[in-house]
This record gives sequence, structure tokens and C-alpha cells, in this order.
Amino acid sequence: MKVEQYPFVEAVRFFWRRRQGQAAEQAARGTFDQGTRSAVTGGGHMNGFLMTLVEHLNAAGVSPEHIFTKRTKTYLPGFFRSSKQWDLVVYRAKQVIAVVELKSQVGSFGNNLNNRTEEALGNAEDFWTAYRDGLLGDSDPFLGFLYLIESHPKSLSPVRLHQPHLPVLEEFRDTSYRDRLGILCRKLVLERKYSSASGIEASRSRIDDDPNYEDIDLSHSSRSFIERLVKRVSETY
Repeated sequence: MKVEQYPFVEAVRFFWRRRQGQAAEQAARGTFDQGTRSAVTGGGHMNGFLMTLVEHLNAAGVSPEHIFTKRTKTYLPGFFRSSKQWDLVVYRAKQVIAVVELKSQVGSFGNNLNNRTEEALGNAEDFWTAYRDGLLGDSDPFLGFLYLIESHPKSLSPVRLHQPHLPVLEEFRDTSYRDRLGILCRKLVLERKYSSASGIEASRSRIDDDPNYEDIDLSHSSRSFIERLVKRVSETY
């Protein structure tokens, strides 16, 4: 299945329109088909991303009855906690096939990125330990992490380092929060914490552009994220 270079253009428009207070249904109308919209409840800012993922999975032949995005249906058991609510779960024949976590960041870049980094690592550790202990089946699941960061002078400017005792890794020197998100996604995959991790940068001033966002790391692009997700899920059919 062919995935366009920037598959989340409409999802990014949906994101900014939701933040601007427009109705989710109005933002989605004419962009996502009715079946996809009905699979996602509520007016979350990242629902456009969910709709895009669902559309690509459906187009690849994945049955809608195996794709879960509604909040009450996306809980999975954990190891260090009773359960964790994910954004998207593909579940079939008592096997967890794929799980995706979506995050966004607009403003408060320092605290938010550090907190999200800790969450991402903790979620991955809990997920894979639960998998090791047989709580999620034995299908070798896909675990994905997708993060949108606002394009803003504060997210694009070099960040001061804190190293009162020991020096930080050289790769973090003269980096912005955008750069650090790219480093995070690359390392999450390199260290096998996630099957795929992708960071994108988007500005509300580009809402009507096409494309209206940039992939922070082309080797971990939004396109490759979808391709890897669809490939893994399709292997089970």
C-alpha cells in the first residue's frame, strides 16, 4: 500500500481547528469518511491522527472490528500498574497486534518535553514487561509513538544546558526542543523501546498549506511510521 509523503496534512488541520474552538465534526467533514469518524469519539485534538491511522489500516484490509480507538476499549494490562489506556489498539484473536501513543505539545516546551520523555520510557517499560509475562499474547506487537510539537521560536531556539556536576552528552549541545524531540524518537527506536517513533513540527500559521508540517527526522518520518504500522498489522492477516 502506497503512503503519501505527508499523510497527516488533514490531521494537522484538524488539530489546529480544534484548538481554535471549531467543532470536531466540522473540521472532519469532507476530509475523513463517515465510517472513520464514527470510530473515534470525543473532540480530542489528536483525533485527526487517529482517523488517518484507521483509514490506512482499513485500506490495507484490516477489519474495523479489530481496531479500537474509543477510550473505554483501549485499556491494556500492565506490569507495574493494573492497566494503561492507549490511543489506538489493534487486537485480534486474543493477541495484541499493535498499540499507538499520540502526544502533542503547544507551549511550555521545557517541562512538557521532559515529562513526555519520562512517560514514553515508562510506558514502554511497562508494556514490554507485560508482554514478556504473557499478558498481551505472543504476537510480537508493534508499539508506536507519534509526537507533534508546535513550531515556535521557543521550540526552535537552543536550550541552556544544566550540568552542575557532570557534562551532558555532546549531541545535546546547542540543540532546541525540536532537535531534542528528534533525538528522543531516534533513540526510542534504537534502544528498541518502540517499534517506530516519529516527531513532527507544525505551525498554526501554516494550517492551510500543503504540506503544513515537517518531519523532524526523515529516517523516522510520519510516512515511515504509517508504513511500518500497516506492514506489521498486515502480516497477521
